[in-house]
Amino acid sequence: MISTRLLFNKRTTKLLPKAFGYFCLAWYSHVAFSFDYQVDNQTLVKAGYILTFPKFINWPEQYCKNQSQVISVYDDHILVKYLQSIAGKNENYNIKVKSISSVDDIGACEIVYISPQKSDESTIYALNHIVKDKNGLTIGDKDGLALQGIMINFFRQNQVIKFEINQQALNSANLKPSYKLMKVARVVN
Repeated sequence: MISTRLLFNKRTTKLLPKAFGYFCLAWYSHVAFSFDYQVDNQTLVKAGYILTFPKFINWPEQYCKNQSQVISVYDDHILVKYLQSIAGKNENYNIKVKSISSVDDIGACEIVYISPQKSDESTIYALNHIVKDKNGLTIGDKDGLALQGIMINFFRQNQVIKFEINQQALNSANLKPSYKLMKVARVVN
């Protein structure tokens, strides 16, 4: 058995953000060449992150134990195509991807991505209340959404897509992010 002291010493914790980035880059380069249609790099990077996030979040077993992972995408049909293509080609993902037209279509333990076009205040408010009660994860893509209660929000810094985490919102939905995920994210509350 490997000691946690060996796994998480000063040297390895400094390398975790780079390792996560290299993992996403390797995955991205593998997937980018398997599409039959024009690839939008930003959407593909977001799809990679969205498919990777569940691996670094502990979901409450009493609610989400025997369910396959469902990703609901609110008003972004291109992202739905990418996610379906990637999840369909990779046997390691037990993921279903669906497009939704209303926050009322959200089920329990789902990952919900909301497009910037649907990110108005009233929709975000409704989404936060629905998902919190259903132990779901919310992901947004517009400045300021993490401060409005979205759990993970994409932002751009020097033309690079990064993400921020609202840890308080994750905790209120009984979701526990791993140390590795928190290490590479910008934390807001």
